[in-house]
Formats: sequence, structure tokens, C-alpha cells
Amino acid sequence: MTFHPVIHGFYRYTDIIFVWHTAFQDRPIIETALKAFISPHCVTRKDHPFNKDGKGVEFWMGTLPNGEQRLLYSSAQVEYARYWLKEMGFTNGELIPIPDSSYLLRPGSELQAISPVYFDTYEKLKDAQKDVEKNNKRLKRSHNAYTGRIQFERIRNSWNEKIGTWCAIDFEWWEMYHTDLTEVGLSSVTFENGLEIATNRHLIFKENRLCRNGKYSPDNRDHFLFGQSQTLPQKQIAEELKSYLQTASEKGPVFLIFHDQKGDIKCLRETGVELDGLSGDLPEIAPSSGLFSIDTGSGRDRAIHRAATGRRLLVR
Repeated sequence: MTFHPVIHGFYRYTDIIFVWHTAFQDRPIIETALKAFISPHCVTRKDHPFNKDGKGVEFWMGTLPNGEQRLLYSSAQVEYARYWLKEMGFTNGELIPIPDSSYLLRPGSELQAISPVYFDTYEKLKDAQKDVEKNNKRLKRSHNAYTGRIQFERIRNSWNEKIGTWCAIDFEWWEMYHTDLTEVGLSSVTFENGLEIATNRHLIFKENRLCRNGKYSPDNRDHFLFGQSQTLPQKQIAEELKSYLQTASEKGPVFLIFHDQKGDIKCLRETGVELDGLSGDLPEIAPSSGLFSIDTGSGRDRAIHRAATGRRLLVR
């Protein structure tokens, strides 16, 4: 005989009221009864079983390891709900399944702190949800600012070491059909005897040279200021980019600077350039090799955008 341990813990409030009932869409009576029993309007009634000694419905406020908070149902309340549905005759004498244990949060491992909270009206419960969301967003912003500062210091440290190749890459595509690449700009800085050496290129895709922007997106194709633009077939542009990255990686670490990281990496791969080993996290100590990305459009590395444009690293 196999024994399964009984695990007690807490479920996210939103998982219970928005997700649990969807498991019974093929049994509408159960789905409707469950939604009604756990609805915010119902649980805040004085005659609801979850009402605790006249204080209102008892829920729990849990703190996750990252400091964010969640409004929670206890596993005991979830168990009570399924027994209530059975006793009220909504399930033909059967106990409905509880949510999967993978959704269960347990004190100590997934929850740093847990405390009961009470709501005697629907409005107070709704306001509490809003407050939790606001506080979590505020916490995320402060966390992003902290991690962004760390990232900035690591990038600045690598730059001050005057190592590797720093290259800004920016693709443009036709505004009428976003799978048609029209041009790509590269602006890079390397170091020789401690001095900066800048290189700039502007490559136009021959296959789409007649596709011009200007209606929805600005058309700056004719405004390249750092040399002569080149019109080449896509296959040759891909080979040029591959060769460039290969040569750069042989000389040390390569730092790719993007203003639209997701879009530009997608364009590189569609062009035929693979970026094996690309990492968005720079080490604390300046690396001697590797391929790293800096996303100036993420907010986290926005300060790098200002530093890069100050050194004319960005083509756009």
C-alpha cells in the first residue's frame, strides 16, 4: 500500500477564484455552485462559513521570498469548499478534486511570513487586492532600480577596463510588412593601446531596397553620417555579420548593444546569424571572453543608452 502525505499550505486567492472552477466546465452545475460559494460577494456575507467570529471572512496575507505579498486561501478552506459542495448535493455525492499541489505555497519554503486578515465587506476585500497589487508593483520598481544599478556598474567596469568589442546593432524593417528587413546599422568601438577605435557600417538589404518607410515610421536610410552605405544581398549581409562577430570574439569579449533587444536578436537569427552563448548578465569582474547583450530599451540599462549615445555608439 502506498501512503501519500497530507500537505497543508496556502493557495493564491486569484488561482482559487479565477482558475479552480474552470476545471469543471464540462459539469456546469458544479462550476456554477463553486463560483458562487467562493465569489467575493458571497464570502464576505456574515452567514458564510468562512466568516470568523463576526470579524468577516478570514483570508491570509503571505510574503514571498522576493518580498512581494499575496492574498491567500488556506488549504483547509479549499477542503471545506469541496465538502460543502458535496453535502449541499451539487456533486452527486462525490468530492471534487482540489487544485494541484504544485500550486500550493508552504510556510518556510515558498512563504517567508503568513498572517490572517479579515474582510467584512466586498469593498474592503476589493481594496485590499488593489493595495497588494500596488505595493508589489512599487517593490518591483525598486528592485529593478537596484538590479539596474548593479548592471550599470558591471558594464561601466568592463568599459573602463578597455577590453573587447562594443557593438551597437540596429535593424530596420518595412513598416508595411515587418518580415521584410530593409537595413542594418553597426557602430562599434574596440581598443588599441588604450585608445578607442570606432567603426561604423550601414548595410541595405538589396532584396528590399525599394521598400521605403515614412508613413508610420521615419525613413532615415539616406541620413547615414559615418561613411558610405552599402547595398548587399541578404545572404552576403549574413556572412558579413557572422564574420564580424567571429573576428571580434577571437579578440576578447563582445558586448552587443541593442535598443530593441528582442526584435534585433530575432532579426539577426532570421538573417542567419546565431548567437550561441549570448548572456544578458555581465559578471562582476570584467570578462576575458564571452558574448553579452545590453538592452538600452529595457529600462534596466537605460543609463547605458545615454553613455553609448554620448560616445556615438548607436547608429540610429
